[in-house]
Amino acid sequence: TGGDTLFTSQVFTLRRLSPPFVAFLHTLKAVHSGVEQALFSRAGKRGGIVRREPVENVQPLVRKHPVTGEEALYVNRHFTPRIVDLEREESDNILNFLFDHIERAGTTKLASNGLPIWSRYGTIASLPM
Repeated sequence: TGGDTLFTSQVFTLRRLSPPFVAFLHTLKAVHSGVEQALFSRAGKRGGIVRREPVENVQPLVRKHPVTGEEALYVNRHFTPRIVDLEREESDNILNFLFDHIERAGTTKLASNGLPIWSRYGTIASLPM
């Protein structure tokens, strides 16, 4: 079928936040994890295939593109479960605000015959549910 994938610029979503809030985000790091996706597959979803053991890494909430120098949010509802060193309630509230902000920021829908080209440093792509 095609044409259902939505794309959002994490550079754009960061620019829509206030400078003091962006400065605060620069001080934070979050866990990025594939554990939930692996558990979902092992439970019989998506064919039950887990191609490799899941990993967790700690990454900054804001990162800089290595070539352009542009800053972008680096969080994703499906892979970012918590912010390091914050209480769970604080982490959940900030992440949920950011996830909602990303989803409200506006998306681009690719035409069914379109060819997407994007930088993995600042784009989120998802299929609508």
